[in-house]
Amino acid sequence: MTAEAKPTVAEAADLPQVLAYLQERERELSKYSDKLRESVKRVISVFGDSDECQVCGKHEEVYSEGDIKNHEEATGHKFVPKVYVSIFVLDNEPFYTVEDFELRLALVNGKLVAWDSRGGEYNAKHHIGNLAREHVKALVKSGRLIPFLQKVKQELDETTQEYRQVAQVAEKLADALKQGA
Repeated sequence: MTAEAKPTVAEAADLPQVLAYLQERERELSKYSDKLRESVKRVISVFGDSDECQVCGKHEEVYSEGDIKNHEEATGHKFVPKVYVSIFVLDNEPFYTVEDFELRLALVNGKLVAWDSRGGEYNAKHHIGNLAREHVKALVKSGRLIPFLQKVKQELDETTQEYRQVAQVAEKLADALKQGA
């Protein structure tokens, strides 16, 4: 049988200092975690419906006390429309992976979200501002945002080109039918 280590009187006397230190470190961690989350929220708030403002999230025309007011008059700043991208885009690489769970950036219905997969199946989208702080930290540390936005640009260019070509075919078809009538 081995004897268990027991704290000494001197070690027990240090306990209030240790607890105070732990509280201070947790306050500091929370402060930086909050700053990180707010900065990431500012980045993701750029995306959404184009009739919403990037700065405040309100619509271009603001209802105030039952009246419709111009945005600048109601909010004190000019209306800056959010960037709306109508196509679905899923990042090639995850920004967070643990065992069979991963998170990837995605643009869904014009909003930048985190898309999760468990066991290779994509299940749900999550508002990035509501992710656990470890996931938000992983997003920033991964550096995936810029490559993802470059992918969005490329896919939007390709989709636009495809629609341009199809629209030209449809226009020629409509012209041919019109001439034949």
